[in-house]
Amino acid sequence: EEHGEGKLGDGPQLIVLDGSMVPNRRLRDLVVDTAKKEKIKLQIATMAVGGTDGGKIHTHGIGVPTIFIAIPTRYIHSQAAILHARDFDATVKLIAALLKRLDTKTVRNLTR
Repeated sequence: EEHGEGKLGDGPQLIVLDGSMVPNRRLRDLVVDTAKKEKIKLQIATMAVGGTDGGKIHTHGIGVPTIFIAIPTRYIHSQAAILHARDFDATVKLIAALLKRLDTKTVRNLTR
């Protein structure tokens, strides 16, 4: 149940597997830890079919730590997509907090 489709209003989604990429586990753990510290609800999801731009990014060079954080959205491939403003705000807060934690040492530890 916790790996199903995202629910509007329940916070950003962390996609832990998609059809084109296996996300970096250390980066995944950092996202989860950051969400807990910031008290941001986080939905865990998988995408068995399809993929994201992360599929190409994570294989660049010797590999790039990649993760997919999404705003749950209905009708995403239409002209009338719907999202919850609270999810948008929480996603921005999560990414901002995550960026503040990505110092040189932390980034190096993602690939060791």
